[in-house]
Amino acid sequence: MYFEIIFLLLVTYFTYQLLIKFAKNVNLIDVPNPRSSHNLPTARGFGAVIFTSIGLTLIVFEPSMYVENTYLLCSVLLIGLLGLVDDIRELPPFIKIGTLIVVYSFLYAEGFLITNLGIYIGMEIHLNFIMALLFSTTVIVAFTNAFNLIDGLDGLSGLISIIIFLSFLFVGITNNDKLLIVIPILFITSLCVFLFYNWHPAKVFLGDSGSLMIGFVISVLGVRSIEYIEPISILYITLVPIIDALFVYFRRIIDGKSPFKPDKLHCHHILLSYFDGSVRKTVIFIAFIQLLFSTIGILFVANVTDSFV
Repeated sequence: MYFEIIFLLLVTYFTYQLLIKFAKNVNLIDVPNPRSSHNLPTARGFGAVIFTSIGLTLIVFEPSMYVENTYLLCSVLLIGLLGLVDDIRELPPFIKIGTLIVVYSFLYAEGFLITNLGIYIGMEIHLNFIMALLFSTTVIVAFTNAFNLIDGLDGLSGLISIIIFLSFLFVGITNNDKLLIVIPILFITSLCVFLFYNWHPAKVFLGDSGSLMIGFVISVLGVRSIEYIEPISILYITLVPIIDALFVYFRRIIDGKSPFKPDKLHCHHILLSYFDGSVRKTVIFIAFIQLLFSTIGILFVANVTDSFV
């Protein structure tokens, strides 16, 4: 895939230049507010750059994937467009959640359904059709929103997602799964360009067009990976977004606030204070935690005989 990677790097770079040039005209400028970690107006919406660049690359080099995975790619496009609309004009949370639930029907049409949760204390947990449908939808919606929450520091979402995609790439290569090889490689390539420009101090932000889409794609790859590894290992591979989301939602509910009301008390904000305001040290520390648990997840937990352990 060397030519594909080079092509994608170039397309991502030039598409990014177009975003920077026209961001102000289409209201894709993030103006600092009390919750912001930046001080100057900054372009957002790099997610549109990613799905445009990856889409073009697939058309040129892997057109067969549009035929083999039509519903999957359509669902990714719809989530990307949902995020882009949210970047331009903020949408209420129930619209985003509702859209995710509807879009899952595309995934179900392509066979993405969690029917087995692994073995616990010698008992294999199978889900009937209704429970599998509800659980799969909940997992997709929950993780997509969870990933959206960690996009709060320069470089954090890009670095965390690259580590997670590398984990799924390992699973794909080990099991010769084309989808789990091609999709992670494409996203890692585009995200490397993003990380270069998003590293502190950031010149561009991912935006909801990126964080929602990437969270959605990661959750889809997680469901796909269950065919090869123990379901419990997915929690390790995607640990940081899950822990942050649980912490944020439970704390807001305990405080009597809406779980969807934004604030500046995420795990990364607390760690930022611990590291005396150093964004780079905070991001590297969190990325190390994600790398450690992703490694444990794919090398050890993925092959356990009893997930209860």
